[in-house]
Amino acid sequence: MPLFHVSKLMRHLLVIGMVSAPLATLAQDAEFELQHGLKMIKADEAYAQGFTGKGVVVAVVDSGIDSDHSEFFGKLLAGFDFNTNQVILPQSGNTDLPTVDEDGEVNVLGHGTHVSGIIAANKDGQGMHGVAYDNQLFMIKLADDFEEAFVRVANQGAKIVNLSLGLNECYGLDSDTDFCNVTEYAYEDLTGLKDEPGLLRGLQALHEQDVLVVAATGNEQQPH
Repeated sequence: MPLFHVSKLMRHLLVIGMVSAPLATLAQDAEFELQHGLKMIKADEAYAQGFTGKGVVVAVVDSGIDSDHSEFFGKLLAGFDFNTNQVILPQSGNTDLPTVDEDGEVNVLGHGTHVSGIIAANKDGQGMHGVAYDNQLFMIKLADDFEEAFVRVANQGAKIVNLSLGLNECYGLDSDTDFCNVTEYAYEDLTGLKDEPGLLRGLQALHEQDVLVVAATGNEQQPH
């Protein structure tokens, strides 16, 4: 995702959770320095005004989460694993384990934990801390149905949902000859969502509950 957009979204994540707090100067300590993106988005300026994500509930739709990790102690709410149809509790242990889809492709271990840490890892004097380290978070471990995942997020009170899914057509393409940047697509290419009615119904459910959707565009380098 372009840095410009990440900066805007991360600042929104911080600001939306503002609870009346005095202005304070926050040192750029070791935890701050270990997450390089914090300085890039000038998160310390938001922290100095009392914006830490407090009061915000973020849903992460991803591969699961290691709820035993100390960076998430005290901040996890009940989520759901659509692969096992079981609730993910703070004491559920590590649900961020490899899964194999119907095509035999193995989903990467640890992605959901990694993403959740960037968003919300505790400011606890160890390692790094997340952008909105005072927020609460729940994990929705995705199977195949976006609609059921999004409806659950909408009904569970999240203010923001993060989708680091990389739904694009850039992977493995030659950027000199093939479509990559979204601005290169024609209208008829983009209207293909009409063939994904469940995805659209899920997004509509999020919209009706005023949930901010933060979606990745993939890891590929794209011209702008």
